[in-house]
Amino acid sequence: MKEHNFRQICIIGPSGTGKTALAEYLSRRFMIPYKTGSSRVITQSFGIKNQTGFMRLCANEQDIATEVYLKILENRLQILSLGDYYNPIVTDRGIIDLLVYAYLQLIPYLTIVERGNLIEKIRTSFTDEGIKFIFIPYTPGRHIENNNHRVDNHIYQNIVSNIFEMIIGELQPKYILTLPMWDWTIRVEQVEDIFDIPHTIESMHKAIIDWTKSW
Repeated sequence: MKEHNFRQICIIGPSGTGKTALAEYLSRRFMIPYKTGSSRVITQSFGIKNQTGFMRLCANEQDIATEVYLKILENRLQILSLGDYYNPIVTDRGIIDLLVYAYLQLIPYLTIVERGNLIEKIRTSFTDEGIKFIFIPYTPGRHIENNNHRVDNHIYQNIVSNIFEMIIGELQPKYILTLPMWDWTIRVEQVEDIFDIPHTIESMHKAIIDWTKSW
């Protein structure tokens, strides 16, 4: 059994940038478990149908919105504890994602203590040498798939991406790989370096073809 130099890969970034697609690819390519960080099951249990509905809840019913955030945080912390150096995992969201959207939607209504606790939990995850973060920023002008859940607005997504970059710059993760290019082959080549294995364009193309056949 191969020992890796990480126990978890955590892919972060704005909605619609391809986090889940990349996480699923890595799971298939390197045969490591994929754990979704999606909060949709939690939000739907509160009757929240999409991100816009969550934003309205934050503006009108801060107590309930805070309860939702805390449940999402609990779920993300549980995922954060998974994986070891022989059996790593990949996930498509982290605690930082929660803070970014909290900045936009809820932080004006949180107490100083609540804000500080959330930031400290993110700082702790960033100093964990076993977690390698992959950041996918929003590409201006890129089409955002409308899945009836995310905010299909380029200005909003650009603001979200800028907040990610601000927090990353301030808290400085131990390891973070930024994937500014949308091109799938370039993304795969950069990400495969994390696994420290020889690779060729042919092997990457074969892996991509095999993965797309599973759609």
